[in-house]
Amino acid sequence: MEYRNWSQNGARTSLLGFGCMRFPTKADGSIDEPRAEALLNTAKAAGVNYFDTAYPYHNGQSEPFVGRVIAKWDRSSFYLATKMPLWTCKSLADAQRIFEEQLQRLGVEYIDFYLLHSLHKARYEQAKELGIVDWLWEQKKLGRIKITHPEEKALRSEQIQSDDEIPMQESIDKLTIQIALIAVAYLLAYLLMVALGELLPSMKSVIFGFNFLLGVLTATLVKLVMGWLKKKGVIKKEYTNSFLMTRASNFFFDIMVVAGIAAIRFSVLKDYWGIILIMGVVGLVITYVYNYIVAKKLFPEYTEEQFLTMYGMLTGTASTGVILLREIDGEFKTPALDNMVYQNFPAIVFGFPMMLLATFAPVKPVLTLLILIVFFAAMNVILFRSLIFRRKSKNK
Repeated sequence: MEYRNWSQNGARTSLLGFGCMRFPTKADGSIDEPRAEALLNTAKAAGVNYFDTAYPYHNGQSEPFVGRVIAKWDRSSFYLATKMPLWTCKSLADAQRIFEEQLQRLGVEYIDFYLLHSLHKARYEQAKELGIVDWLWEQKKLGRIKITHPEEKALRSEQIQSDDEIPMQESIDKLTIQIALIAVAYLLAYLLMVALGELLPSMKSVIFGFNFLLGVLTATLVKLVMGWLKKKGVIKKEYTNSFLMTRASNFFFDIMVVAGIAAIRFSVLKDYWGIILIMGVVGLVITYVYNYIVAKKLFPEYTEEQFLTMYGMLTGTASTGVILLREIDGEFKTPALDNMVYQNFPAIVFGFPMMLLATFAPVKPVLTLLILIVFFAAMNVILFRSLIFRRKSKNK
């Protein structure tokens, strides 16, 4: 079998695909499933790895049948394609319902190639107006659609701003407003750290070390307040802009990289290089293995992206995780970055007890180690709860 590599997205598909529109049928018109399954298995055994079905094929029976067959295969061994029947979509809700139904019919959590069926210009424009196209791009970001045609090099207008946002240029430029909102979040985070430092003076340096967690908290607060003001009619337009916020965050992360390298104290490395080397090597191996297991078990659809994000964050800071993620997911299309941000709320729950242990450890190191072991065990039970309790229920 010959294969073709998709340089833009890493796919490697067989030159010959298998279309699931005309399976053998029985006298009543239904699919002759034993014969059809034999054809699919023969094609796969011969090296075919691209299987194409659609919502209306075989009067709606193709997708469910294909789903029953591919359930017996290794999901990573083939590419699955199906299509959105745009002519039946009178609203975004119709498209969402059909997409969810297709995932259920096929018995999969994601579709590799998702096509717009029987497409022409007028139908595509209607799909855009209904919000279907943008919604499908969101599903791509969530990992529910894996592979798309290489994106346009020029950004579409709807990628830059939406209709309900404030104008790009008015009495105050929109970029200035984004920077002002970021500054407000940072100011609130700083005031919160100062207040906590006054309440717990012995932990002041530790509190400032958790600045990212508190920054996420205050940034979320700012976002909630802006949403509340709009809901109440105090402000009429959306003030935050995703495109400009992404550009601003990338800019500040680049500055942070340079600042982080510039802040390294080589005198410390010189005096303590031995212990730093031992801790670095041991920490590298343990962190690498543990994070890879977590990423592979819990995030199978974007394992590499999630692994790099967690590894960078745990061996450095959150910014280090973002730096590594940008190497393979520069536009943050997978949910890995969102996971890093939102996971900081449960991290705060575990983080504050760790802050207390930081001052307690020099006094009672053995007890501190025992507490850390208990915390680690509890964290893993929470993390792998779905796998643990599912396994127990199966045993019953």
